[in-house]
Amino acid sequence: MKVLHITNVYGSKYTGGAAISATRLHNCLLDAGVESHVLCMTKAEEGRNVIEAPPRGSFARWMHLHLAKVERNIWRFTPYRRKIDLNAIPLGVKRIVRTIEPDLIQVHNISTGMLRFEELTGLGTPIVLTQHDLWKINGFDPCPYSDTRLFDGFDRENSTWLERWLWRRKYRLCREPNVTFAAPSKWAAEVTRRSLCGKDKEVDIIPNLIGNEFGYFPERRKRHEKFRILFGCNCGRHNEFKGFDDLEQALQRLPDAIQRNTELYVFGDRSSDFKIGGIDVKMCGILNTAEELVDAYHAADVLAFPSKTETQGMVKIEALMCGLPVIVFNRTACPEAVEHGKNGWIAGAGDIQDYANGIVHFYNEWAGGDLESKRRAIADGAAGEYGNEAIMETVIKVYRRLTGRKRSDAR
Repeated sequence: MKVLHITNVYGSKYTGGAAISATRLHNCLLDAGVESHVLCMTKAEEGRNVIEAPPRGSFARWMHLHLAKVERNIWRFTPYRRKIDLNAIPLGVKRIVRTIEPDLIQVHNISTGMLRFEELTGLGTPIVLTQHDLWKINGFDPCPYSDTRLFDGFDRENSTWLERWLWRRKYRLCREPNVTFAAPSKWAAEVTRRSLCGKDKEVDIIPNLIGNEFGYFPERRKRHEKFRILFGCNCGRHNEFKGFDDLEQALQRLPDAIQRNTELYVFGDRSSDFKIGGIDVKMCGILNTAEELVDAYHAADVLAFPSKTETQGMVKIEALMCGLPVIVFNRTACPEAVEHGKNGWIAGAGDIQDYANGIVHFYNEWAGGDLESKRRAIADGAAGEYGNEAIMETVIKVYRRLTGRKRSDAR
C-alpha cells in the first residue's frame, strides 16, 4: 500500500496541530511497513519520503509563496479587513501524484494557499479529507462551529460573493465520488455528516495519533508545595479559540486560600510571568519535543482545557496519557475521552462557576493526597484507547477498505 499525505508543513517544531498529526501518522505508517509519502510546502524538520514543493531555492517556489501571500493578504485592504485563504494558485499536484502513483491520498491542512482545490478533482485515487478543523466544509473560517451555513448552504442572503465562490469550490471537491472524510472525534464526524459538503458521504472516526512516548509514567513524582495547574496551546493565552479568558475568570472565583496555594503554568507562549488574583502564572515558553511536553505534564497536577473550538484536542489526550486529570467545558469535542469526576471534570458549556468547581474538586483531592493514586489508572485508560497501536489499527483498516474498493472498481 502506498499513501500520499498532503499538508502545508511537515514537522513538529513551531507548527500547529494538523502538521504534528500528519507528521506522527506518516512516521508511524513507515514504521509499520506502509510506503508513506508527504507532500508539503515547508519542511520544519527533515524526514523520510518528504517532498517539498515547489523545490526549495527554485524561482517557482519564490513565485508560489509570494503569490499565495498576496492572495491571502490583499483582502485586509478591502471591506473584508482580514486574511482569506482562497486556494486558487496551482501547485502541480497531478504531476506529483502521477510520479508517486499512490493508492490513497490523505489531505491534512492545505490552507494558506498551498494548492487549488480543483487539482484534487478527477484524480480517481481515493482521497480522505481530514477534519482537523471544519475549514474544508465551511466558508472563510475554520472554527465558528455555530455557523449554520455549514448545513444550510452559502447563498446571496447570508454571504458575500467571495465566500460563496470559495465554499462552492470546496463543495465540488467534497462531492467527488472518490472523496471521503476522516474526523478525529465523534462530534466532528457528526458535524461533517450533517453538513452539505459531507451529506451521505463516508466519515471515518480516526483520532489523531498522540505517540506512545506520552505513555511514559514515572514511578514517583516529587510533590509540589503548591497545587499546579497546566494550560497550553499554540500561541498560548493569546489564541482566542482556546478559552484562556474563561479560565482566567474561573481562577478569579477560587477561594483566596486556594489561590494562595495554587500556581498556573502556561506553555506555547513567550510572554512574561504575571498574576491572576493571588495565583502566580509562570510562562514556560514554546515546548517543541515530546520529551519537553511529557516533563511539563508530569510536573503538573491537573490540565485546564477550556477550549471553545476543538475537533479532538491533542493536548487533552496527551495529558490523559500522562495520567493528568483534565478540566473541560461541555462544548464541541472537549468532553470526549473525559469521564466526569474520574479522569476529569466536565463543566457546563460556558459555566464559569462550574469550571471553578472542577478546579476546587481536584485541588481537594490533591490536598488530601488522593489525586496521585489515580494517575496510573488515568494513564492506562487513555493509552488503551489513544495509544499508537489502537489508532494505527483503525487507520490501516480504513486504508484497506478504501484501496480495496478502488481495485474492485478497476476490475
